[in-house]
Amino acid sequence: MITTAAHAYDDAMAFIESLYYQGMKLGLDTTRRMLDAVGNPHQAYHSVHVAGTNGKGSTAAMIESALRHAEVATGLYTSPHLLTVRERIQVRGSLIDETAFAQLTFQVRECTATLFGTADRPRPTFFEFITTMALLHFRNEGVDIAVVEVGLGGRLDATNVISPAVAVITNVDLDHTNCLGSNLTEIAGEKAAIIKKKIPVICGDNKPEVVRVVEHTASRNAAPLYLIGREFDSCSAITAHADNGFTQRNTVRWKDDIIPINTTLAGRHQCRNLATAFAAIAVLRDDHKSLSLEALLRGLAATTWPGRMQHLRDRWVIDIAHNPAAVEELVHGLHSLFPDTSWSVVFAAMRDKNWQNMIAQLVPLARKLYLVSMDCRRAESADRMLAFVADRWPGMDALVCADAASALALLDPAVHTVFAGSAYLAGDVLMLFNERQSL
Repeated sequence: MITTAAHAYDDAMAFIESLYYQGMKLGLDTTRRMLDAVGNPHQAYHSVHVAGTNGKGSTAAMIESALRHAEVATGLYTSPHLLTVRERIQVRGSLIDETAFAQLTFQVRECTATLFGTADRPRPTFFEFITTMALLHFRNEGVDIAVVEVGLGGRLDATNVISPAVAVITNVDLDHTNCLGSNLTEIAGEKAAIIKKKIPVICGDNKPEVVRVVEHTASRNAAPLYLIGREFDSCSAITAHADNGFTQRNTVRWKDDIIPINTTLAGRHQCRNLATAFAAIAVLRDDHKSLSLEALLRGLAATTWPGRMQHLRDRWVIDIAHNPAAVEELVHGLHSLFPDTSWSVVFAAMRDKNWQNMIAQLVPLARKLYLVSMDCRRAESADRMLAFVADRWPGMDALVCADAASALALLDPAVHTVFAGSAYLAGDVLMLFNERQSL
């Protein structure tokens, strides 16, 4: 018999999923009005705001894990999710449970119902609603510090309603150029807009055009700025195979100190993310003297973050790399970890991404390409991707798969396989893998 709680969660999910059809809407007005209707919960605790083209989820997860191990009551808000929307809202390292998720959904819907329903005030988007839920949940659960990842850009992202204790920008690359800008300077301007008056800023990108924008914005806001390559740096990363994945020996620098930190997150990009995360918690310690450095370091080392160069089995690697810069880091990592290895490449992408560039970087690795059609309105057609491959690399062994399950059924278990191009694909593969493991 289905319980009342299960019915409530199903009803909540049905409502949340209906908001997908509102599409994407940049701007802060709706979120501000929603938060005001539920008592402005984001003002009840400190926060860390994390923006960037790539690596912001991993960096946010590292900061949260470090603080949690130092006995801080933490909240973590991230996107996208892989298996369940509840992944986006975590307290003290645990996903929000189904009961609390349902209760929050109906509470926020009831409190904000009168704000919407007219032509000039349409329903909130999925992201605006979930952001409001997360910030309310953190207050309800007595969080001390919430680590909040930007969804898209920064300036007009729903999360930019918060006034953080520290602002973090991991990096800036070309992505979402249709709404954030056509070049690095424009995109950097969108991300640098999370910088607030006199609030410290950590920047993990040293490209000159990015640094110019971030320095200018920080100066205009009298915000102390800590730059990679100046106040902090990633010095070295050595990755090796472990029993259930990878282990990486990192060395980072904070001012004059060199700090060794071992992690399970692999790749040179994760060493940069680690250095950026360490800089953020070092700055936080200026106002939270009781934070134990040893505990913070244990938390950084203990960070897990699925779908990021994740070693699923002896020959499978999964990564949500969904833009050219992320794929470049993935390819570099695979070359380093598996030299002279050819791969089966399972690939899917959204049509608004530069999937042509991503495929071009993956082809030199590939023994065979499996192009997957995802069940998503934004997904690129696998047939169109196949036509592109056939035109550019006529000798490439490539085929279309109706879904992730079809691709998995065709894989040769003796060949190394990498899954890349989309968080949707990563989520489907992880779900199928977990189902197989439970059989």
